[in-house]
Amino acid sequence: MNEEQQRYADEVKKLGQEASELLTSYKYDEAKDVMKKLSNHLKQADDMNYPKAMAEGYRSLIKNFFFIDREIFNLKKRSVGIGHKLSEF
Repeated sequence: MNEEQQRYADEVKKLGQEASELLTSYKYDEAKDVMKKLSNHLKQADDMNYPKAMAEGYRSLIKNFFFIDREIFNLKKRSVGIGHKLSEF
């Protein structure tokens, strides 16, 4: 692994650790920004000869995170709808 590839691997690991710390600290909005950075960073994984299994593992977790994020957004919208209905009573 050359120096550039090592820097890339270190950056992926750093972003993964940062996202982990934010998520386990319930800082979802900040974690979302880091997950976006990590996702964009992983687009270079093949060019950097990053281990395919590691890249796929990260991608899977990112995909799950954003699926859950969309579900939470939809639930919030439904809650607002309930609020509008309640105001009609």
